[in-house]
Amino acid sequence: MSYSHIPMILILLITLVLLFWNFKLRRSLDQKNKDPRRNNSDSQSIYQRMKKQNDSRATLSKMDFNKPLLEVLKQLSKNSSITLNVGRASIWRYSDNKEELHCLDLYEQKVNIHTQKGFLSVESCPEYFREMDRILSIDNARTDNRTHEFLEDYLKPLNIHSMLNLPILVNNEVYGVICFEQLNKPRIWREDEIGYGTSITDLIALSVESSQRKSAMDQLISQSRHVVMGEMITTLTHQWKQPLTAMMLGIGTLKSKFKSMSISDKDMQYIEIHVAKIERIMSEQNQLLTDFRGFFHPDKQKHLFNIKTNISSTLDMLEGSIKAQSIQILMDIPNKLEIMGYERDFRHVIINLVQNAIDQITTKEIKNPMIKINAKATEKCIEVAISDNAGGINPSILSTVFKPYVSDKSLNGTGLGLYISKKIIQDQFGGDIFASNTKEGAQLLVKCPPRSIKSKK
Repeated sequence: MSYSHIPMILILLITLVLLFWNFKLRRSLDQKNKDPRRNNSDSQSIYQRMKKQNDSRATLSKMDFNKPLLEVLKQLSKNSSITLNVGRASIWRYSDNKEELHCLDLYEQKVNIHTQKGFLSVESCPEYFREMDRILSIDNARTDNRTHEFLEDYLKPLNIHSMLNLPILVNNEVYGVICFEQLNKPRIWREDEIGYGTSITDLIALSVESSQRKSAMDQLISQSRHVVMGEMITTLTHQWKQPLTAMMLGIGTLKSKFKSMSISDKDMQYIEIHVAKIERIMSEQNQLLTDFRGFFHPDKQKHLFNIKTNISSTLDMLEGSIKAQSIQILMDIPNKLEIMGYERDFRHVIINLVQNAIDQITTKEIKNPMIKINAKATEKCIEVAISDNAGGINPSILSTVFKPYVSDKSLNGTGLGLYISKKIIQDQFGGDIFASNTKEGAQLLVKCPPRSIKSKK
């Protein structure tokens, strides 16, 4: 035999061996496929999985999407977590600048707990954010480049192995993502599971759009009410200013008359003090009406004013009501505590809050009535607390007491005083007002942000 034929023989032998092993492999696979027990098992597993997903879709599609957004999201995250049998399901939304993701709801199946804390930033995980707008089916999150950034601080501590991220589209824009996380061991995400997850993102989008429509409608109604309130206040101020002007002219006439009368110096001094006080109060009331008329279209400048002086002048205006009810005023305010803002608007707020306390004391006929006014500056904000001993706010309206037309004063209350006060603090000072009940009565707490504070020692 010629040596030149040896390579050709080797090639033929190798080819025959490969054909033989291929034949055995195909035969083995055919036998497995012919095994009815295996086919039945796989088919049954797929059927059960698909049925569970379809049942979940049917249940969730019947939800009331007009409920508060968080309530809907909790139901979606819990149901989908159980359906896919994953340890964690979380719903996130983008910040306005798309630089952060904020957690709207995280459901942990093992402990059956919902939380709404946490955020991710582009700076901390750029690779992940780069792929956020597409479906991320990650079987091994610990080695995948898109999620490897979370390995030490997130994946290992929580024992997360696989992740399925699906974008949520609202009004044709990426609103956020839903993230399913497999614990304890890696998992291969099947096509039907990805399809089910996509249907959940559609339901999330539906709930977000419903919430946005409701918010827009509430804003429209609020704006309509503001227009009506503005027109009403303009009409009332016009009607009130006329008698106030007449009264001020009458006071001037009386002053002239007193000077022409034979009155002792002591009596004249007494008359002048009280007439001056009446004139000051009437002037304040006249300016108050002017301020209310321009409340919805303010044209004014901020300036630095003293908190204690502002509140003291307010109490002077309410002196008649305070004395009539024998109310003890306890005031603890630093002498040199100042704030930058609209002084008259702040005074309107204090008038409303103190008058509200006086009304409660009067209505409930409180013995030994008391109103406490405390103010302090902290590192985070300036606080002014006004509390009384009138028994507190009715619990049924405590959570809605700052909404317009909510009042527990029967026909004597419009429900606008606290609403306007809150709006002034929010819009003009960037702060807020909070209502709570103490052991003795109600407390209304005004908070303004640090940028509005200036305190002199």
